Order: sequence, then structure tokens, then C-alpha cells
Amino acid sequence: MRVLIVWFVLIVFAGCGYKPVSAYTKNIFEGGVYVDIDVSAFIPESSVSIKDAVNDAIVKRFHSKLMKKEEAQSYFKIIVQSITQSPIAYNQDGFVSFYRTTVVLDIHFHNNANVSFDVTNTGYYDYSADYTSTVALENYRLESISNAAAQALDKFISQVAYYGEFY
Repeated sequence: MRVLIVWFVLIVFAGCGYKPVSAYTKNIFEGGVYVDIDVSAFIPESSVSIKDAVNDAIVKRFHSKLMKKEEAQSYFKIIVQSITQSPIAYNQDGFVSFYRTTVVLDIHFHNNANVSFDVTNTGYYDYSADYTSTVALENYRLESISNAAAQALDKFISQVAYYGEFY
């Protein structure tokens, strides 16, 4: 029975033309990637976590390698346009109980095969502010910035898959 189910799933995926994202992006990211991020002077810790999220996406989702600028065939320039924290819910006493972190990333990509594109993506993440410790609240704020940036990068990954279909 299991063999029949596995066989059926393979036929369905093969029949519908399914390809993973890395299949579409293989030509775009050939030869390694270099990532340059403009660090935000207001929140330098968040820029480090955003760079880590980008590096993680390149290695795990695009199946490419990170390289030095001189050796890379593809280049990312990411500018953190804005990071905002907005209250979205209040408790019965009128104090903020939830915040929304919004991160706007301006992403420029080009490679040695003259493929280039620019996109601006927004990601958001909600977190609770019901903590008595300011240290815990600060940790959740920084974590929310990383999660919002990861969401913006997820949007970029689907855009790269779309562009990769044409190259």
C-alpha cells in the first residue's frame, strides 16, 4: 500500500511539472554569491541577524555557496530601508500588549551573466509586550526584527524563482 502511495505522489509531482526553487535559480546563482548589507546605524544588531538570514537562505534554499567578493559570480546588495515598531493591541488598562515589527528591505541583485533585478520587500512580525522584564522585551524585539526580515526574504525567494524561470 505504501509503495502505491509513494508511486502515486511521484506521478502527480512529475506530471504537474513541479520543480524545486533551486532548479529555477541554479543558473542565476552559479559560481557562488557575495552578500553586502548596509548596516543600520540605529539598530546594528538587527543588521547582523538580517545578514545571517540571507546567508542561510542562499545556502539552504538556493543551494549555492557564499564566497569572497573577488571570487563570487553573483552579488547581493541589501539596504535596510526601515525598521518600525507599531503598537497593534492594548490591554484593559490602556497599555500596549502587542507590537508589530515591520522591516523594509531594498534588494539589488546582479551576476556576471548580466542578469540583474531590484526589488523592495516588506516583512512583519507581531510579538507580545506583556513582559515585566525590559531585557526579555528587548530580546523579543530583536527576535521580531529577524523574523520580519526572514519573511521579506521569503518573498524575495519566490521572486527569484520567478525571474529564474526566464534565464
